[in-house]
Amino acid sequence: MLDKYYEAQLRIADGKSFQFSTENGTRTLTELDLPWVQKQITLLERRVTARHGQQHNVAVANFNHSN
Repeated sequence: MLDKYYEAQLRIADGKSFQFSTENGTRTLTELDLPWVQKQITLLERRVTARHGQQHNVAVANFNHSN
């Protein structure tokens, strides 16, 4: 699915339209849809990252000092 959005983004950025099949039929995406396509890419990339268990460069500080 993510590959389709990447393809749509490239075609739209190149000034072309892109037909996207949905459960309700076919949707034609144009340059007006580019922000929506980019948002979908971001959401799907986050899902893939979360599904693969990749870390998000977050650290937890430990302030317990034992002497």
